[in-house]
Amino acid sequence: MTDAQEPEHETTHADEVHLVDWHRVGRRVRASALVLGGLAVLAWVVTGAVGDGIVLSDLWNWIGLGLLAMFVAEVIFVGGSALRGMLRAGEEGERLAGGDVGILPPQVTRRIRRRE
Repeated sequence: MTDAQEPEHETTHADEVHLVDWHRVGRRVRASALVLGGLAVLAWVVTGAVGDGIVLSDLWNWIGLGLLAMFVAEVIFVGGSALRGMLRAGEEGERLAGGDVGILPPQVTRRIRRRE
């Protein structure tokens, strides 16, 4: 065989590099949930101490605001990682319809495929 006809190195499952790093996304989402939850409780305590006193119903307002912020953070983290995966796939010349390019993590995608 000549150099042009030599087969390329085939990647095995252990060598496979995923386009989207789901572990990193999970760590970011968990960290942001902890920070936003802590900020909601802290804001409740501070506003209660400064204002009319600590009222339990005000806590639910702060938690609701924290959940809204968590939704926005999750959209940014997951969407950003999917966008990075799409760009990485384009640079590497891979198909953009691969199993590791998408909004759902691989374990959820596998469960969905088993049901079908």
